[in-house]
Amino acid sequence: MNEHPAVTIRKPRVDDRPLWDIVFGIWGYPAVLVAYDLKLFPLLAEKPRTLSEVCGALQIARRPAQALLTVCTSLGLVRLQDGGYSLTPLSEEYLLENSPTYFGGGLDLTITNYSLYSFESLKKAVLTDTPQAYGGGREMFKSHEEQADLACAFTRVMHSTSMGPALAWPEVIDLSRHKVMLDVGGGSGAHCIGATWRWPSLHAIVFDMAPVCEVA
Repeated sequence: MNEHPAVTIRKPRVDDRPLWDIVFGIWGYPAVLVAYDLKLFPLLAEKPRTLSEVCGALQIARRPAQALLTVCTSLGLVRLQDGGYSLTPLSEEYLLENSPTYFGGGLDLTITNYSLYSFESLKKAVLTDTPQAYGGGREMFKSHEEQADLACAFTRVMHSTSMGPALAWPEVIDLSRHKVMLDVGGGSGAHCIGATWRWPSLHAIVFDMAPVCEVA
């Protein structure tokens, strides 16, 4: 008969909330990608919709529609009031294509490369110390140097995720005494746009690869 050492039972020193956040994040966050891909956010931008109206417009059953709306509501992307679902300012700023800070490019990249974020892919990257992007085995920015289409597509994605910060940081840094800003590896020019929008007398230069500068 096996004997096991006695274990003293005690209350944990810290709460397990962070672990549940990880687990629920893995379960729940993909629902946001599905809602985005199904065009839920521009639908709600038109006018508030009931659950039944969302089902009809997206052509999905009540149960999955309610699940998507519940996740989006819990994350502050959607709100429910008087039986109607509508967008929050967060979604209006970042999930509508007509917004200058539209984040859709980043979500599109995540959806396209979703297999990269699987347990198997991440574990392979850790054990082999090799990149998994673009089929694996190739360093991302080296691939961009060799294939202009990849560089252009990536630059457009980065633009969508950079415009929010680009319009924020110039408010806390005084560039009024400066005439020229050189952004090395400046990508789409998002940060140059933000800087010159705040400081119109500033002249901004983007230094990057030729295909990237075409996007800029």
